[in-house]
Order: sequence, then C-alpha cells, then structure tokens
Amino acid sequence: MFSKHYILIYLLVLCFVLISSISDAQQRSTGNTMVVKPTGSPVNQELKPLQQSLIANKTTAPSSYQLLLLTLDNAIAARNDLNNAICCPAPADILISGYRDRINYCLTRSYSVQDQQAAGCAGTDTVNQCMDKLYKYCIAAYKGEYGSKEVFRNQFKTDLERSNSINSKSKKYSDLLQTILNNMP
Repeated sequence: MFSKHYILIYLLVLCFVLISSISDAQQRSTGNTMVVKPTGSPVNQELKPLQQSLIANKTTAPSSYQLLLLTLDNAIAARNDLNNAICCPAPADILISGYRDRINYCLTRSYSVQDQQAAGCAGTDTVNQCMDKLYKYCIAAYKGEYGSKEVFRNQFKTDLERSNSINSKSKKYSDLLQTILNNMP
C-alpha cells in the first residue's frame, strides 16, 4: 500500500518537471505575454513592468506553479494516508500546508512597483518575465515558523529522510508478509 503512494507521488513530481520544462520552453519560444490588467486601467493599454501595480492571477500563472500546488495537495493526502497507517502525528502537515498557503498567496496578490523592483524586474522585461520573478521572489522569501529559510528547508529534508526510512521498513514488512502468505498451506 505504501509503495502505491510513493509511486503516485513520484509520477506527479515527474509530470511536474516535464510540464514545467515544456511550459517554460513554449513561453520562451512563443514570447507569450500574460494579460494582467490592474483595476481601472484602459483595456487597450499594454502593461509593462515597473510602471504600475501588477495583479497576480492563479489561472494565468505558469503551469509549474499550478502543478506545484497540486503536488502539495497530493503530498498532504499521501501524508494523511501514511499517518493513518502508522498512527502518529505528522508535524510535516503544517510544514507542507504552510508552504502551499504561501504559494496560493503569492499567486493571487497585487505587486507594487516597489515589489517589482525588489524582485529584480527591469523595464525591458515582459509582464510574464516580471511576474515569474515576482512569484519566485515572494515564494522564496517564505521561511515558515522556523526563523530562517535554511531551517525551513532542513525540515523538508528531515521529513524526506523519515519518509524514506518508513518506506524502507514498510517495504521490508510488506515483503515478509507476502512471503508468509505465499508459504501458507
């Protein structure tokens, strides 16, 4: 049962990487620009970074961020399944949920010209390029309740190590149970 969850998570991460690569390549090759209109702007006015506030929209955000949110939701569901199987609390739920909430926040907020400058946007950037810098800047600033980004990242690494350990022990136990069942008269 555990291996099914890990295979599912592995496949989702693999899809995430492939879709991100394809999406980024398509955006670079076609030069598509995101249509983001601040409140009260004329419909025909072309937006440019560093001239006005830009408002993020989850539906027009790059698919890599949308897939990251889906992967986090699936990881929470898989973690809940694992918790039910091993009957112990999971502090990682708070870690993953907090990170998911931060990404949702970053993909739906308004970014001022000062935010755009802090994220490294240039007047020559397209709106898509600037929005990508804003998303990365906003998400990268998250450190959870751990005081620093390094401690936050280490918590994810620690949870990964625990998960791998549980997976290994669960696989061994599963194999032994299967052997017992196969050898029962």
